[in-house]
Amino acid sequence: MKFPPRMHDLVVDNLREIPDFPTEGVLFRDITPLLANGEAFKELITLMAEHYRGKIDAVAGLESRGFILAQGHSGASAGRRTRYRDDDGA
Repeated sequence: MKFPPRMHDLVVDNLREIPDFPTEGVLFRDITPLLANGEAFKELITLMAEHYRGKIDAVAGLESRGFILAQGHSGASAGRRTRYRDDDGA
């Protein structure tokens, strides 16, 4: 699925790359800078809601940061949301 260029730019411009995390050879892309940038985060959520409006029935937030994005997106699009967490009982 192709995303609007502005949505792509907001994500890419607000990522932090951490090489060799959590293990050597892995490039971890951290969205914390995006979450800390209120204006960029709000714009991204608005663009996501516009892009997916009428195309989805619900938003599922998968683990940690996914909960945050799903909450914002479903609120902006007036959609349903659900949370999924892989609970291994630990």
